[in-house]
Amino acid sequence: MPDLLKLWRFLEARPTAAAVPAEWRARVGDDFADIDSLISPSGMDATCYPNPRGRGLPLDIVRYPDGAIAAVSTDGGPQLKLNPSDIELHKASFPAMRKILAKALSLQTSHESIPAPAKLFRVGLWEPKPAAAYSVFLAIAESPAELSAAVHSAARDARKPCIVLTPTRVRWTDDTDAVAASVKAVLAPLDEIVQMNSGGLAATAAWQEYLSGFCRQADLKFTSSFTNKRPPRKRAGFAAKIELLRNELIKHIKSAKDAAHTAVQADLEPKLLPRPKKMDLGKRVDLKPYDVTRCFQDDSGLRQLWRFAGNLHDVMRWGK
Repeated sequence: MPDLLKLWRFLEARPTAAAVPAEWRARVGDDFADIDSLISPSGMDATCYPNPRGRGLPLDIVRYPDGAIAAVSTDGGPQLKLNPSDIELHKASFPAMRKILAKALSLQTSHESIPAPAKLFRVGLWEPKPAAAYSVFLAIAESPAELSAAVHSAARDARKPCIVLTPTRVRWTDDTDAVAASVKAVLAPLDEIVQMNSGGLAATAAWQEYLSGFCRQADLKFTSSFTNKRPPRKRAGFAAKIELLRNELIKHIKSAKDAAHTAVQADLEPKLLPRPKKMDLGKRVDLKPYDVTRCFQDDSGLRQLWRFAGNLHDVMRWGK
């Protein structure tokens, strides 16, 4: 099955998502042919060419009077003969991507214009029942701060709770999670919620988990007739996952308390033991990322314990 992770990583590394075919192949690997529908020629030519050695400066593209084209190294490296098609920039086709994503996630496709660069745009509307529609955006940010700004912008645009898709979790931080929670938005990474199969792009089981988290985050309540095609939640199993994270956090807090008091006894300034990231906590107890996100969204006690672990004064008073 083709792996889209390299595509999502490329979008975050280069939000303009424009490159010559050789770089697309190098970035995406053997799955290049499978994403052909998601990229298209831009009508513009590149001014430099990726170094075939995989390191060093890019090669300059030179056009000769006889019509020949070459990529020339400025440091005595390789020189390549090229065809016009080799230097044509191809870019991610965001209209095509929006249409395919909306279909995979069962959204009503948006027909709004997509800005350039396409750092934030509406993919479509999630309609769990008639007259209840919620915007789903895609944000391609170059930093956590830019992602936080995009979440705020999406919330203002939607004027109600919304979902913000990101290529991966790489720009997620505790601050971006807090910003999303403050505007009743939920972040969802494409590398977890969609996959490529023989029939094209399709939603994974994780997408339903994020939708459930969105309903809780936005305090949405639906009648019993609303099922959204998802099976009943196994509450007992979910509570066990929360307990695993809670116990791991408590273990960390106790270690942080011991370290701080040991410093005081040695007449040193106590310092807060760095709090592990939420996903690292999940890895310690073998939970998937979407389970960790869901647990923190659903359990206020777990969120409070998380904040507690980030305060030296609270940590030193643990158990008193």
